[in-house]
Amino acid sequence: MVFIFYNILAGGWDGNKDETTTRIEASHQGLKAFLLDKWTLVDFLNYLLFIYYIILRISLTQMITAKENIIQVKQSLEVKERAASIIQSQLLGNFFNVLLCLLKCFKYYRFQPRLAIVNNTLEKSIPDLYHFALMFMTFLYGFSAISHVLFGPEMHMFSTLPIALSSGWMMMLGAGLDHFASMARVDGKMAVVFYTTFIFLVNIVLLNILLAILVRMSVKD
Repeated sequence: MVFIFYNILAGGWDGNKDETTTRIEASHQGLKAFLLDKWTLVDFLNYLLFIYYIILRISLTQMITAKENIIQVKQSLEVKERAASIIQSQLLGNFFNVLLCLLKCFKYYRFQPRLAIVNNTLEKSIPDLYHFALMFMTFLYGFSAISHVLFGPEMHMFSTLPIALSSGWMMMLGAGLDHFASMARVDGKMAVVFYTTFIFLVNIVLLNILLAILVRMSVKD
């Protein structure tokens, strides 16, 4: 028990492949390596969100069961608004908590060589993915600005820049045909030019570059 507790605190379980055998050895790296590990940050945020959820539930229960809130009926609307705000914060915290729990699955994939392919590919691709993200956001923001200028006055889906960004994202995911029909009613020629260039540069060129980055790093691994 003491040994397990020490390993949790000093935390250094990092899978290293033994060259003589195919099994994974656990090597002890010490407290400093544990604190500097990126997965320690994920675990810390995960536990912090659990505590945040418990605090919100306690505060919501105390607010509902408080005598002053039961007796003073005139303030019921204010109490309901506060309760709705707490519940909304709780749902948002639960979303990020579940997301971190899913992310932690990759932490345990490291100890199985075949599952670790995903981890190794993503880790090696981080520099290229960073530059790709900059290029991708530049293209997406540029096309969103163009759609806002050309079709924004007539179409709600491009009426503001944030809405145009959301519409551009949906077009990239395959909802472009419905948008194209609406754009053609506003300006047929510019709709063809915009839609064609968007599909070619974003859906074909950029997404294939993303696949090429991941495949190249996966082959290297």
